[in-house]
Amino acid sequence: FGQVLPIRPDAPWEGQIPADVDITHFQFNPRTELAKPYLVTEHGNARKPKPLPRNTVFLSRDHAARYGSSEFVYNGLDWSGYG
Repeated sequence: FGQVLPIRPDAPWEGQIPADVDITHFQFNPRTELAKPYLVTEHGNARKPKPLPRNTVFLSRDHAARYGSSEFVYNGLDWSGYG
C-alpha cells in the first residue's frame, strides 16, 4: 500500500527524498543538514554527550529530559490504520 524506497548509502540524502514528500522522519541521525523538512527520533541513551540535530525528538518526557530537551513523541503506530 506504500512505496518503498531503499536507502542508497553512497548517495546524498537530498537526492533520495522525493519532491512530493512533506517531511522525512529519520530513525537515526542523518549527520547532515537538509534543505527539506525532517525529524530525527533518538532511540538510545548516549553514554557520552553527542551533538544531535536541533529537530531531534525523544521517546518520552523522561528520555528528553536526560538530553536536556522537552520534545518527545511516544513511540508506536496505530496498526489498524495500515494494510
